Amino acid sequence: LTATVSGTVTGNTTFKFDCTSDGVWENTVNSSSGSASFSCTYSPAGTYVAKVQADRGGLTVWGNSTIVAY
Repeated sequence: LTATVSGTVTGNTTFKFDCTSDGVWENTVNSSSGSASFSCTYSPAGTYVAKVQADRGGLTVWGNSTIVAY
């Protein structure tokens, strides 16, 4: 999963990755570049919804993506 934020708010961005949208953040990345990546492992095969949260300068945004694992 790769997440990128842009805008006029400055400072580091904290990205949280939830690979299965179960409410458990599998990884947290602090980034000064405005982007971060994390590799999720899916087993068994199936359809999953991954969630990413980004926090910067007191603002929070979320994004979801459907993952099909074979």
